Amino acid sequence: MDFNAFERLNGVRLGLFVGNVIKGHEIDESILNYYRLHARDMDPPHLEMILLLLGKLGTREALREVAAMLDHSTNYVKYQAIQVIGSAPAIDEHTMKKIIEILSDPRHAEYAEELRPALHRGDGESARLLAEDFLNHQ
Repeated sequence: MDFNAFERLNGVRLGLFVGNVIKGHEIDESILNYYRLHARDMDPPHLEMILLLLGKLGTREALREVAAMLDHSTNYVKYQAIQVIGSAPAIDEHTMKKIIEILSDPRHAEYAEELRPALHRGDGESARLLAEDFLNHQ
């Protein structure tokens, strides 16, 4: 991925660029590395787009970074994180804890519909047990 272009673009052009990255199968660990180095300095539109790319990368580490944004102060960044985590095929223990934290907070009740299905996709016994315990105490 051309990170210089990613930084330079905005608006519709940024969205088209990210779409082309996805279509061109240019998603690899370099995106996660870039995110870790530059997330603090990203504006919300770039943060939203890189969360989408991290979701497409789909590694445990990438999904953990996305999960950290589930309570972001900017609604569309938070919504992108919710969409990525809500549709992730497998949720590890770390990410499951974050999902449960969000679902336990009444301020985030509006996102329960998108996140609750992820509780049934625990990857590993500890993630499944966390989800089971949470669901049994609802």
